[in-house]
Amino acid sequence: MYTRAYSAFTDEGKFCGVITVGVVARHFCSGLGLCQGEAVDINRIALNGEQPNISQIMAVVLKRIRDDLPCAKIVISYADTGAGHCGIVYQACNFIYLGRRKGCAEYMSPDGVRINQRTLTSMPKGMRTHYTAIPGTDKFLYAYPLVKRWRRILLERATGLHPPKSVTDDT
Repeated sequence: MYTRAYSAFTDEGKFCGVITVGVVARHFCSGLGLCQGEAVDINRIALNGEQPNISQIMAVVLKRIRDDLPCAKIVISYADTGAGHCGIVYQACNFIYLGRRKGCAEYMSPDGVRINQRTLTSMPKGMRTHYTAIPGTDKFLYAYPLVKRWRRILLERATGLHPPKSVTDDT
């Protein structure tokens, strides 16, 4: 597994954050008929608010992914409903909405920090007892085709409707 980080800067050269990507899990790839390495995941978008336009930064990152990872056919990303996200950035960048996914189990520390199961199991056993299991939050799944023929394939799997602009809006 590898991770790549793409730094974002304003037109004036001021640092405004980073977007990281990594290889998608093998079980997800095989479900789409892809080999591992043919799908990459936007793991994190960490921007400081200085950027003028997030979708413009995403467009540059998508081009860089296409150039840096020639085997990649699609980029996926999840919008976390637990953080109040519904994927507005992905919608603005013409990602294809593939539906809502059930969240995996999460764990809460005594001071309110949420972590996933992978993080918990990587901790020393003595530290794990301080965390309480809680239900995971659902995620909205988006995909962006890097190869033309994958646009059609992803559109065939699309649910058709984007999630509401607000995660709390059920209409």
